[in-house]
Amino acid sequence: MSSQAETSRSGAVKRLLSEKWPQALPPLSTPGEGVFQTGVAEFNRLLPGGGLPRGQWLEITGEPGSGKTGFLFSLLAGCAPDEPILYLDLPRQFFPAAAQAAGVRLAQVRWLAPAGLSGALRAAELFLMRRRAGVVVFDLVGQKSTMPQALVHRLRQETVRAEALLFLLTEPGTQVVAPSTVALRVGVERQEPVGRIRVLKSRIGGEGAQCAWSQGRRP
Repeated sequence: MSSQAETSRSGAVKRLLSEKWPQALPPLSTPGEGVFQTGVAEFNRLLPGGGLPRGQWLEITGEPGSGKTGFLFSLLAGCAPDEPILYLDLPRQFFPAAAQAAGVRLAQVRWLAPAGLSGALRAAELFLMRRRAGVVVFDLVGQKSTMPQALVHRLRQETVRAEALLFLLTEPGTQVVAPSTVALRVGVERQEPVGRIRVLKSRIGGEGAQCAWSQGRRP
């Protein structure tokens, strides 16, 4: 088989995998290219590429009062001024003043309060289908039911295609998100005077790494 034919066949296999099993492929971004640099410099340094490769799902988990929402806001502060953010607020607890204080540009945020997980997933899919890049946030605090897998699969495909990022805010011990769904899972713990961020699971490197984090401190 010629090298050209091999390249063509390899490309076809990768396309098929990206459609049927996105997590089987490495992240779209290579170190230094297409990487989302969050608003938390300490966290960026934990990751091999200096940030989050696009096309991935990130879960942020922590007990009530741990500071996980504040950490999420600080990550979102790294969005470019023209990058849209869809914030799907199932517990209806979004606090615009706290987001703005962390550096989030509220003009970029489209806030929705869906009635349930299925509606939230469909809203996210429609949002990503119409653009390249962008950030989607699912605030799943208080949710007990598991995300419908058929809708999750479609949304993962759209996340990869759009080279977007999807953040999931959860509490420990819940099974809302299947472990195989996320590329990166981080835990937030409150340890005065600063919090601590731990990389609990990672397919992009840095697993087991941790850093101190102080809410409100910008890079």
